[in-house]
Amino acid sequence: VKVFTEFSMGGMTIMKQIYDGEHMHMEQMGQALPISDEQKKNIDYEASMVSEMYVLENALSAELIGVENIEGVNAYAVEVTTPSGGKETNYYNTETGLKMRSSQFVETPQGEIAQTSDILEYKEIDGLLFPSVITIPLGPSSMKTTLQDIQINTGIDDATFTVD
Repeated sequence: VKVFTEFSMGGMTIMKQIYDGEHMHMEQMGQALPISDEQKKNIDYEASMVSEMYVLENALSAELIGVENIEGVNAYAVEVTTPSGGKETNYYNTETGLKMRSSQFVETPQGEIAQTSDILEYKEIDGLLFPSVITIPLGPSSMKTTLQDIQINTGIDDATFTVD
């Protein structure tokens, strides 16, 4: 798996990740970010297009912990143990089976905090559904990301995935 992800706002790159299948490079606002041991262990899991397939293929632990109501919709809550041993809870609409939310605890300089992302819309590409609108709460406000383009096996130049 090779991944190139870039978030931009107003024509300026905010965050970029490049994964060549072995090495990863991350930067924020043009500055290289250190990659923690936990991130290194989770690289393949996080780079997978469909994390649920990675869980199955690599026999990671996944446990149904209940059904919760998320903004008026019932969702199965499934706790996954990541390759680094961390816990992530994913919520799936009980009627459609589509993932609605993902939540995990992350270490920050201020201590451990819950990081949640909500999937608001999906977009069909080549017969597959991909999350296309995701919001991430940031204190009293939130950040909304919208999928602009996704290319699957379209002959992207390998130089795109070069990790310096």
